[in-house]
Amino acid sequence: EEVRYHVAGSLIDVSSDQLIPNRKLAAPRLSLVASNDAVRIGGPGRIDGVNFDAEWTQPIGKGRAGQSSLLGTLELSERTLDTFNIALPPGSVRGRGQASIEIDLKKGQAPRFALQSNLRGVRINVDPVGWSKPAEVAGSLSLAGALGAVPQVDSLKLDAPGLNAEGSIRLQQGGGLERVRFNRLSVGGWLDAPVDLVGRGAGVPPRVVVREG
Repeated sequence: EEVRYHVAGSLIDVSSDQLIPNRKLAAPRLSLVASNDAVRIGGPGRIDGVNFDAEWTQPIGKGRAGQSSLLGTLELSERTLDTFNIALPPGSVRGRGQASIEIDLKKGQAPRFALQSNLRGVRINVDPVGWSKPAEVAGSLSLAGALGAVPQVDSLKLDAPGLNAEGSIRLQQGGGLERVRFNRLSVGGWLDAPVDLVGRGAGVPPRVVVREG
């Protein structure tokens, strides 16, 4: 505690497969700032080919070992969902938008993530209930869960013209949709009920289960 320091520089041709298990993070150039409080590395790059602009922070001090976080923006597209094995029904997402994302990293635990987006630039289709959102129309999407061998989406909230949905997503081991469980799905003026979309394999539309309402 008797020494204070501050270091700033650049990192060239960065790559890591340790920050997010089973994911390769790469960037041509990142900024580096280190002090007694934390190490921060940030800038634009890619996670398994998905564009991001983010900053990783590793706090320094007693009780902070093994904890860090990644905060920034991430491309929101079908490629992003495929990269993180969040397998929604085929054709559910088209186009490209941007989302803010925060990932908490703790040693020995699956990384926890939270994602939010206004959905501009992204076309969304929910074919089983006959609803779609054009790319130029704004909405609100939030996802939260864990990134592991099988990602978990514990909370899904989607609010856009003509549709409001809250629920979760369960994925299968090795990829693929097991179940989207909507605690409430409201579409237009004709549907307001808890609904499940149950995966039936690649390229096959999901089964629709209306639980009540």
